[in-house]
Amino acid sequence: MPSVLIIAEKPSQAERLSLPFGGKKQKDCYIISPCETFPKGARIVWCVGHIMELAEAKEYSEEYAEWKLEHLPIIPNPKFQLNVVSNKKTVFNTIKKYINESTTMEIINAGDPAREGQLLVDEVINVTNFKRKPVKRLWTTSLTAGAVKKAFSNLKDNKEYKSLYDEALSRQHSDWLVGINMSRCASILMQQKGVDRSLGAFSVGRIQTPLLSIIYDREIHIENFKSKPYWDVYADFNINGHTYRGKWFKGETDHIFYKQKAEALMVVIKDKPAYVYSIDSERKDYKPPRFYNLSSLQEEGNKRFKYSPKQTLDIAQSLYEKGYISYPRSSPEVVTEEEASEFPNILEKLASVPLYQSLLPAPIESLMGNKRYVDNEGVDDHHAIIVTDQIPNLSSLSQAESNIYDMIARRVIAAHFPDASFDISSIITVADENFSFLTKGKVVVEEGWKKVIYPSGEEKHEGGQSEESEENNTLPPLQVNESGVVQSTSYKEGKTQSKPQFTLGSLISVMKNAGSTVESSDKEGYKNSDFALGTEATRAGIIEQIQKQKYISVKKNQVYLTSKGRMLIEALKYSNGILTSPLMTGQWEVALSKISKGEKTYGSFIEVTKAMVTKTITETIKSSEQWDFQEMIEESRQEVIVGNCKLCGGPVIDKGSFYGCENYAKTQCGFSISKKIAGKTLTQANVKSILMKGTTPLIKGFKKKNKDDTFDAFLIWDSNQNKLTFSFEGVSPKKKSN
Repeated sequence: MPSVLIIAEKPSQAERLSLPFGGKKQKDCYIISPCETFPKGARIVWCVGHIMELAEAKEYSEEYAEWKLEHLPIIPNPKFQLNVVSNKKTVFNTIKKYINESTTMEIINAGDPAREGQLLVDEVINVTNFKRKPVKRLWTTSLTAGAVKKAFSNLKDNKEYKSLYDEALSRQHSDWLVGINMSRCASILMQQKGVDRSLGAFSVGRIQTPLLSIIYDREIHIENFKSKPYWDVYADFNINGHTYRGKWFKGETDHIFYKQKAEALMVVIKDKPAYVYSIDSERKDYKPPRFYNLSSLQEEGNKRFKYSPKQTLDIAQSLYEKGYISYPRSSPEVVTEEEASEFPNILEKLASVPLYQSLLPAPIESLMGNKRYVDNEGVDDHHAIIVTDQIPNLSSLSQAESNIYDMIARRVIAAHFPDASFDISSIITVADENFSFLTKGKVVVEEGWKKVIYPSGEEKHEGGQSEESEENNTLPPLQVNESGVVQSTSYKEGKTQSKPQFTLGSLISVMKNAGSTVESSDKEGYKNSDFALGTEATRAGIIEQIQKQKYISVKKNQVYLTSKGRMLIEALKYSNGILTSPLMTGQWEVALSKISKGEKTYGSFIEVTKAMVTKTITETIKSSEQWDFQEMIEESRQEVIVGNCKLCGGPVIDKGSFYGCENYAKTQCGFSISKKIAGKTLTQANVKSILMKGTTPLIKGFKKKNKDDTFDAFLIWDSNQNKLTFSFEGVSPKKKSN
């Protein structure tokens, strides 16, 4: 029987770890026969993400089942309890069985090479390894055959990662203390102020709440911004037979804020003499972009394909588990010399892909010595996201996987191309001896890496604007002091713009650079990176969480704060504001970093957290006396009202898992519509249609009970029976169920 038990983080990872050794799949594990790496064979089992979870508050005391202010703060005593996630008990029992198998002599933690992967597997081992068998740690950022074999030959004692485990545990437990206590505190106080229960609980978190506060501040800026109209004046010059256009400017401004002045300027300079005052030319070199880390990959994925950060992470994780890219939850943008030494081999294999054949072989053979991309000191436990030497057949990938893989591959190829070079020219022309006009032009000297990243032409920014659009003119050959005339004039009207609404992609950058929102006086002794909200691995999930909590809504990729989100932030700003600022996150990150280095203990950190939570609860309760959210409460009601009740005419509310009449508490009106019928989830638009028209549009894909067959139908309100029924009238017989 195998003497080594390997615990992977997920099934796909277990499969990749088994392949280099010819592992064979069995019902609940992979078996590796005796080989050089495993002389007595090995067995690989897997978790399914976190299979352990912290106990709920009510498990520490029955009184905590009811949410009351007098129960706060809730502090687990003597220690935090772990439970097996209810739907993962089979997986847990499998791991437990093999850990305690008499033939198992050694356990290997093969979780993802990160803090969370360490915790995820360690917490299972800690509660099942009754006989305290030795534990080793596998650490690999790539799941290719070569990388896996190399990692198994360099195993370390799992105890060397104890401080990493302690850091993850400290984060998990402190977040529980803040989340459980402050969420209950805020929710109870909001209900006391009249907030409808249909909005659900007011979740508070160390990361999500400062992020909401930043979104709140942006929306307040947009609401208060007073747009001003302006007019840009243009002159078409004829100088020595050459015609070109210039834009009026004076000092630092190029806008005129009074239409009459713009019109007067046009009249004054029309047909007046003009001369070339100056010509400046400058060659600008643009270096290829660095390799992707997760944040930049998520931002670019959202900008180019409108993928949410969570979607991009899931796509990248899938590519990683298939062995096509390196570990995606990575923050460095550089690689070590070891990874760089593999690039020639990787590029040679990429050259076999039709999409890249015209780009390879690349002009630069090696990146060794180029610290922009290769820096041993610039990596932590991971390096930048790169493609591996296992090249996929792009047609075998999903469209989304192909898109993300192509982005990563082109970044690697582009690093082996020269700078993009342009000659930027600026001409200042003076009209009527008094008025200055600027003309810019750009000439491509060396396309360089840009033809790799932007194979279809110009770089396009969000909103469709091309890069440096005003510099794309072709300028005539002119000399200083050459003279001519103002041939014609024109103007364009515009308006000053506020800062833009955040997008799902830009929120990633906001979280990474949250330190920019902290006052300089509060930053003393900290780095900007200390104030980052979340990690590369968690940011997408946090954004998804605040969306699920209905704190934000997303329309056409733009993020808007809901009334619920606004109420929470304004409530917390009334108190000490510690939970709405990245400042606390900065303080925590510094402390957590010290824990990972063994310079601070788990115990001391948790004690500080308990004291902070206790103080914040007291201050929040006191500040709630000043809360007044009547206007926003009404707005929030309108946000969840989907129409009028078919039975009593009262408002029908989105209550989370169903739509129900708001008059239930007053009159016991029992009108309700489940959100899921025959396997299909009803949208608010569907329910609004039922309430207004008595029917939905045709809905496709209802599932038959206990069968795999599906059918298409309308849902209609039967006023005789006062219930929803299926209607097949007008449905094609081919689509109708048989």
